[in-house]
Amino acid sequence: MNKKLLITGAVASIVLLAGCSNHDEMDKSMANLTNQVSELSDKVDMIAADQASMKADLSTVAGEAERANSRIDNIATSYKK
Repeated sequence: MNKKLLITGAVASIVLLAGCSNHDEMDKSMANLTNQVSELSDKVDMIAADQASMKADLSTVAGEAERANSRIDNIATSYKK
């Protein structure tokens, strides 16, 4: 009985290992995944550049808004009835 289990295990192992011997599909899949990772990295870099540009624009707009608000405050304080 023990010998039959050992032989069955050996045959199953050989069959499983024989199924993994095809590396062409794995190589194609790996190349496809590598391309996808590269595309995503490029997109992340582009989004980071856009975000940095928007941050600079936001800083400029905030400064202009502060300047406009101070001008409005100066007009309101100088106006008397």
